[in-house]
Amino acid sequence: MYFLREPRLLTDVNSWHMHIPFAFYLIGILQPRLIVELGTHRGDSYCSFLQAVADLGIDTKCYAVDHWTGDQHSGYYGDEVYNELRQYHDKFYSDFSQLLRMTFDEGLQYFSEKSIDFLHIDGEHTYEAVKHDFDLWLPKMSESGVLLLHDTDKKDKNFGVYRLWEKLKKIYPSINFSYGNGLGILFVGTKISYEVINDITKSFPPDFFRALGERVYFKKKHELLNYQLDATTAELQSTTAELHMIERTILWRAARKFYFLVDKLFPSNTRRRQWYSLMVERIKGGRGEHNLI
Repeated sequence: MYFLREPRLLTDVNSWHMHIPFAFYLIGILQPRLIVELGTHRGDSYCSFLQAVADLGIDTKCYAVDHWTGDQHSGYYGDEVYNELRQYHDKFYSDFSQLLRMTFDEGLQYFSEKSIDFLHIDGEHTYEAVKHDFDLWLPKMSESGVLLLHDTDKKDKNFGVYRLWEKLKKIYPSINFSYGNGLGILFVGTKISYEVINDITKSFPPDFFRALGERVYFKKKHELLNYQLDATTAELQSTTAELHMIERTILWRAARKFYFLVDKLFPSNTRRRQWYSLMVERIKGGRGEHNLI
C-alpha cells in the first residue's frame, strides 16, 4: 500500500497536498510509460509522481512543462522558484525526469501523437486557457491515456476549469474528487480498462483518499504554523531585547544629565557639595532607597 507513504516534498503551496496519496495510488496501478505535467510551480504534484515512479521502480519517463514565471492565479514570481525546484529535482530524479522551461504550446513539439499515458493539466485556470491546453494536448494522449485536471471545484477568481469539466465528464469515463479544490480524472484512452476504474471507485470506502489527503495537508499546515510561531517568537524576543537596550540607554543618559547638574549646582570640595551629600545619605537611610541620588 504505497499510497500510505509520506511525501518527501511539501512546499508552502498546499493546494495539491490533499491529492498526493491518490496520486501515489494512481501511478502504482497505471504504471504509465510517459508522464507529462503542464504547470508545475513549486513541484508538489510533479514530485509526488516522481517519488512514486522512483520508489515503485517503474520504467517511466517524466516531463514537467512550465515557464516558471507565474500567472494571474498562482501569482507572478522570479527565477528563485524554478532554481529551488531544479536543485531538488536534479538531486533525486534527473535520471528519468526533465524540467522543460517553456510555454505549453512550445512543449508540444517534444511529444509525438498518442505517446502520453498520464497527463496532468494545472496551468492557468480560466476556461479559455484550460480548454486551449486540453484541445492541443488531447491528440498526444495514448490509447491507455489518463488525464488529470486540477481545480475542478473552484469557482471564484475567474477559475473556469469546472465549466470544462462539466462538458468533459459527459464524454469520457471520469472520477472527480471535490476536496482540495477538486481533482478530475478523465480516462481518455480508447483501451483504458474499466477494471481499473472499478478498482478505483469500488475498492475503498467513501472518502478514504480524502482522509489520507487531509492527514498530509494538516500535517504540513501544522509544521508551517510551528515555523511561523517560532519565527514570531524569535522576532518578539529580538524586539524585547532592543526595547531593554533602549531603556538602559535612556536611563544612562538621564543619569549622566543628573550627575552633570549635580556637579554644576554642587561643585566638588565645596560646602554646598558637603551639604548635598549629607542630605542624600539621610534620605537613603530614612527610606532604604538606592537610586540615582
